[in-house]
Amino acid sequence: MQKETFRGVVLYPSDIRSLGADKLIHILKKADINLIGIHSNTLTENLDSLKIYLESADGRLLIDLCKENNIDVEYECHVLQEILPRSLFNEHPEYFRVDSNGVRTNDLNICFSSEEAWITIEKNVTELVTWMKPTTNRYFFWIDDSYDGFCNCDKCKPFSPSDQALIYENRMLEIIRRVNPDATLAHLAYASTLDAPKTVKPEEGIFLEFAPIGRNYENPLPSEQYNALKTNLEIFPKETAHILEYWLDASMFSGWNRDTWNKIPWDTNFCKRDIELYRDLGIESFTTFATWMFHQRYFELYGQDEAIEVAREYGSILKREK
Repeated sequence: MQKETFRGVVLYPSDIRSLGADKLIHILKKADINLIGIHSNTLTENLDSLKIYLESADGRLLIDLCKENNIDVEYECHVLQEILPRSLFNEHPEYFRVDSNGVRTNDLNICFSSEEAWITIEKNVTELVTWMKPTTNRYFFWIDDSYDGFCNCDKCKPFSPSDQALIYENRMLEIIRRVNPDATLAHLAYASTLDAPKTVKPEEGIFLEFAPIGRNYENPLPSEQYNALKTNLEIFPKETAHILEYWLDASMFSGWNRDTWNKIPWDTNFCKRDIELYRDLGIESFTTFATWMFHQRYFELYGQDEAIEVAREYGSILKREK
């Protein structure tokens, strides 16, 4: 039997609030989109703001409507600065990374070898998963969004960024499974973790999430990113591999500047080309950031009907006939 194809979009809580759950789900249903990922990034929309939205009347309605319409819900979140608060640095600098200059700093990520740091992380993650409940049992608790944010202490330095990330993810999955035994967790191949891990092996239940940020969509996936994906698929099961793309990411195409909302450079043929490449490698699970595009302001700037048609084209490309 052919497995289900995930056809998803990733949105901020503010995107959803701007449209309202009713309107959003109507759009997703018409577009044959069967997965919504809700995003928090610590800096602009943190975990608290996500929780507040989910507990609001519109948030509860969203979850109910998704269930009624067979739309799965996931949460794709940068979490490290919140599950290990930066305020602990003065008392416990050893919890945090050593930068490339040999200076202990709390700017990004953590010291992935700090056993004491994991005591705090475990407590906060255990609380987090009591209210964050993806319907797919897939969790996305990403490391910090950076290119040079890993630890260079004596214990961590021998490990590449991808290996450090996998050390974190293996440990994180163990914690989550104490609450949800069916949980799986993403290894995010992105930016400095694009290359496959070399020395650390994924525990069962860690799946690949490949996110090729920074590419030019007029061209096919660059050879560096394509080769990295193929190498990652030698480490992680292709059956569970997941693509996180940026085809509809108005925030990225606007330089993440909320004063400048640019129109996405959508081209149906470019998206088809990319999806064919990914499917040729055996991948069937897809989401794209659609932050700021599924937003009332974007609709007012560039036309609601046109934006909805783009969403419909995206869903149609991914829809497989039974």
